[in-house]
Amino acid sequence: MTFLSRWVSWTKARFMAEPRAANRAGQHRAPDAPDPVDPSSQPQPPLAFDTDAPLHPIHEVVSERLQTPNSGELGAALDAPLSSSHGGEVPAHSQPTAPPSSNAGETKYNEPVVDNDVPAWHKPGPAATEAITHGQYEGRVAVGDMGEMHRIVPRILPHLRGGHRPEAMVDSGFASEGLYVGAVSVRGPGHHQLGAPRQDHYAIGTEGDWFIGVVADGVSEGALSHLGAERAAFAAMTEIRSRIRGPGLGAQDWPAISEACRVAVRATALQLVGRHIVDADGAPVAPETVSDRTLATHVATTCDVVVCELRADSAGNRTFTRATICGDGSAYLLSPQDGWQRIGAGKSNELGEIDNSLTPLPLDPGPPRVTVAALAAGQALVLCTDGFGDLIETGSRPVGRYLFERWSRPLDAAGLLQSASFLNKNADDDRTAVILWAQ
Repeated sequence: MTFLSRWVSWTKARFMAEPRAANRAGQHRAPDAPDPVDPSSQPQPPLAFDTDAPLHPIHEVVSERLQTPNSGELGAALDAPLSSSHGGEVPAHSQPTAPPSSNAGETKYNEPVVDNDVPAWHKPGPAATEAITHGQYEGRVAVGDMGEMHRIVPRILPHLRGGHRPEAMVDSGFASEGLYVGAVSVRGPGHHQLGAPRQDHYAIGTEGDWFIGVVADGVSEGALSHLGAERAAFAAMTEIRSRIRGPGLGAQDWPAISEACRVAVRATALQLVGRHIVDADGAPVAPETVSDRTLATHVATTCDVVVCELRADSAGNRTFTRATICGDGSAYLLSPQDGWQRIGAGKSNELGEIDNSLTPLPLDPGPPRVTVAALAAGQALVLCTDGFGDLIETGSRPVGRYLFERWSRPLDAAGLLQSASFLNKNADDDRTAVILWAQ
């Protein structure tokens, strides 16, 4: 989303999320133990944080009033490794594991929200593009009206807490015979203009008979949200893999996965800023008593997951599950013959209106939304953050028409990066997508 709309959404989420959560019924808490089988789930070495800047206290929420220093003044250092949470998983045909224990007074969600509405296909018209032949963006493509985006000067970050953050991530290749996967994440022009890092992140991999893809979008107002997004993607991947190796998982297990991701992001936020939190009198606050709302002002992220069968059935279809743990990402089926088909409601609320509000991790986002559908041969499945989703919408807007043409066939890493690097007047945010092409 744009920075203005994200600020409005963040303000709504920050002051409304906890009252809404208090009215919900139950949520699982996954145990916070590393997986003995998966090396990626073991405790990781400490992240290297810059300690040159002076440290300032962070005030806990007092009487619904958030008292925090400017995020630019925040400095943090880690004394202990990040702990990996252990929990959920994703494919179908499974028996639920024993529900993890929960802390007193916290909610439990026993079931996800199942969303199997099937919107109509939308076949977009021809794309309107123009090659950029000069200047700092020479070689890129302007899609529709690029406005003043070409005037934004791309900048490297001279100083970033948490270590180097690449401008882009890209992967491509076969996950199995007949299933080609591409993933791309690029830093948005708005982040260049503000001197902010790429806050999106993705994780991809396979386990057993399943492909797993995760996208996470760090909330712009949190100075360390890029680390929260990375942690959420890592935690979701670990949770899903561990359950695939175990008894498997059905839709009823997604709440436990969601909670495990929330716990992991909260733990990361505490390690980053927890030691600097004080109460209204300036006294240190015990880490376990720090509210999620206070932590989310510095580390906050969305998290969206897709799990798809690696092998097609006799009809050429692959069953997949899309689970929105929290946030405002989008998912689509793309058919070269039929166009775009949105999976789930996207940002549309019950009234069909665009709703930019979100409740990011480590706040309690409520039960995850789960959709189960099929990916047919010749189609593509797209899971993306709102940097793409807001521009695609139903597929009729300029970027939707452009990406329909570019993503109708598999792309290698160079092609993916080029397809994601277009200029459009509304495209200021980071852009991240995981794409599965079924052949």
